[in-house]
Amino acid sequence: MGFHMHLSRDDKEKREDLVADRVLAGFTFSYLRKYKKLISIAILLIVIGTVISLIPLLLIEKVFDEDLANDDRSGLLTSMLVMVIAYILTWVIQFIRIVIIAKVGQSSVYQLRNDMFNKLQNQSQEYFDRSQSGKINSRMTNDVDTISEFLGSGIVEVIASGFELIGIVALMLYLDIKLSLISFLIIPFLLLLSWFFRGPVRRVATKTRVTIAKVTSNLSENISGAKESKTFGREKENQRQFDQVNKENYQASMKAQTLFALIFPFISIIAAVGIMAVLWFAGYQAAVVGDTKYSVGLITAFMLLIQRFFRPIFTLSMFYSVFQSALASMERIYLFMNEPIKVEDSKDAKEIKIINGDIAFDKVNFSYDKKVPIFEDLSLGVQGKKSIALVGHTGAGKTTFIRMIMRFYDVDQGEIFIDGQNIKDVSLSSLRKIIGFVPQEPVLFNGTILDNIKYGNPEVLIDEVYDACRLVGIHDFIMDLPEQYETIVRERGKRLSMGQRQLISFTRALIVNPSVLILDEATSSLDPIAEIRIQQALEKLLVDRTSIIIAHRLSTIRKADRIIVLENGKIIQDGTHKELVFTKGKYQELYLNQFIYKKDGGETEDPGDTKHEMMKKHKKMMKIKKTHPMHGD
Repeated sequence: MGFHMHLSRDDKEKREDLVADRVLAGFTFSYLRKYKKLISIAILLIVIGTVISLIPLLLIEKVFDEDLANDDRSGLLTSMLVMVIAYILTWVIQFIRIVIIAKVGQSSVYQLRNDMFNKLQNQSQEYFDRSQSGKINSRMTNDVDTISEFLGSGIVEVIASGFELIGIVALMLYLDIKLSLISFLIIPFLLLLSWFFRGPVRRVATKTRVTIAKVTSNLSENISGAKESKTFGREKENQRQFDQVNKENYQASMKAQTLFALIFPFISIIAAVGIMAVLWFAGYQAAVVGDTKYSVGLITAFMLLIQRFFRPIFTLSMFYSVFQSALASMERIYLFMNEPIKVEDSKDAKEIKIINGDIAFDKVNFSYDKKVPIFEDLSLGVQGKKSIALVGHTGAGKTTFIRMIMRFYDVDQGEIFIDGQNIKDVSLSSLRKIIGFVPQEPVLFNGTILDNIKYGNPEVLIDEVYDACRLVGIHDFIMDLPEQYETIVRERGKRLSMGQRQLISFTRALIVNPSVLILDEATSSLDPIAEIRIQQALEKLLVDRTSIIIAHRLSTIRKADRIIVLENGKIIQDGTHKELVFTKGKYQELYLNQFIYKKDGGETEDPGDTKHEMMKKHKKMMKIKKTHPMHGD
C-alpha cells in the first residue's frame, strides 16, 4: 500500500495547531533546498522510469495479436527482447532513483539532527531543568525518523505515483477509450475505500508508535534505576508494568497488521471488479454487437493496466492523511528548534580576563518562579584568591548562587561581576573555562578514566594528569586497575564507586587550572580517609584561586576564609568559623546539631541529644573554648 506514516507522540499530546501548516511545510522543505539538483534528477528518473515500465504493457497487445497469432517468431523474439531490456532499465533506473532519494533524505535528516543537537548544546540549564529527557530523546529520534520517512519514501512515492497514474491513464486511453472509461468506474470505489480507511490507518499507526515509545521509556527507566528497583524489591511490580505496556504494543501492532491485511483484499476485489467489467464489455461487444476489435492482446493489456491502476490512486488519496500525520512531528521539531535560549552570548561578548578573581553581586534579584523569589536585592563581594563557604538549610539558595555565577541562569535584575567585568558581557565559553566545578553527584561519561579526566582540557599533558591524580590521591588506585588510565568506566561511571567517581570529578575540575573553583557538596560521597586526602589537597589547591564551597558537613569548611550563612535567599550571617561558632545564630545552631563537645575538648557526635541539652553543653564548651583545639583553627 505504498507507505505508512507513524507518529511518536503521547496519548495526551495531540497536534495543537500552534504553527500554521504552510510554516511547518516551509520549515521541513528548507532542508531539501540544497539538494534541488538531485531532486530534479530523481524526478526525471521517475518520469523516464515510468515511461519505460509501461513499454512491456504496450507490447502485450502486439505479442498476443500479432506475434503469436501470425506465428511470427522473429517478431516475438524482438518483442520479448525489448520487454526484457525495458524491465532491466526499469530496475536500474529504480535503483539509481532510490539511492539518490536515500542520499537526499538521509542528508537532510543528518543536517536536521545536527541542528537539533547544536540547539540542545546551546540551551540554558533552565531548559533542561523543565524538560523531560525522554521527550527530548523522542524529538531527536522518533520525530526525526518520521520526517525522514516523509521526506524520503513519502514524497517521492507520491510523485512517482502521480507520474505512474498519468502514464497508465494515457496508455489506456491510447489503447481504447471505451475500455478506459469502463476501467475508470473503479476510481470512486478506490477513493471511497481510501477515505474510509484513512482515519483508522492514522489512528493505528499513531497508537503503534505511542506504545513502542512507552516500551522504550519503561525499559530505559528500569535499566537506569536497576539499583533502586532491587533495593526496594520492585522486580515483580516492574515486570507487571512492563508486561502491561508490552501488551499494549502487541495489541496495537496486531490491530495495525489486521487493518492492513483487511485493506489489500478490498483493493483486490475492486481491481477484480474492474477486470470483470472490462471482460464483460468486451464479451458483450463481440457476442451481441459483433464488434471483434477487442482482441486477446488488448484485453490482457487492460487487465494488467487495471492491476497497476489502483495502487497510485490509493497512494495519492492517502497522502493528505499521511501529511497531516507528519505535521505533528514537524510541529514538535519546529517548536524545539524555535525554543528561545534564555542564556546566550551578547552581540559584543568578549573573552573574560582574570586578574584576582574578585566576584561581586550588585542588587541581584532572581527567581525560578516569578511568584517565589529566591534572591532579592542581594549585594555581596567575594575577594579574589580567597575561599568562601556557603551554609544553610536545603532551599536556602546556595546552589542557585553558584548557578548564577556560572550563568546557568541569568539574574532577573542586578549584575554580577568577575574582576569588574559583567558576566553578561563576556562569552559563555571563556567564563566557564575559568571555572572548575565539582558537583555533588559526579557524572562520568562512557569512555576511559583518562578521557573523563581530560574532558574539560583535551590538550593537557599526561604528566599533568598524573600530578593532579597524585595530588587528589587517586593515582595509585588507577594504576592498580588492569587497564590503568585506559580503564573503561562505562555509562555514568558504573564500574567505579561513588567516591571514586567523585575523586575523578575533582581531578577533572582541577586539570583545567581554574581561576574560580566551585565545590557543591564535593566531599559528600567520600569516605573519611578520602575526605582527609581531599582536605589536605585543598589546602594547596585553594591557594591563589577564588573558591566557593557548599557543604552541609561543617567540618569541611572550618578553614574557609569566609563563611556566608544563607536563609530564604538572604545573608543572615557573615564571618569566619571562629567568629560564627561562638556567636548565637544559625551557624552555631547548625554546628551544634552536628557536633557536641565534651569537657576535655574531645569531639563526638551525639544525635540523641535534644536541642536544650546541646545548648547546655555549648555553655560548657564556651568556658573551655580558649583551650579547645578548635579555638586555634
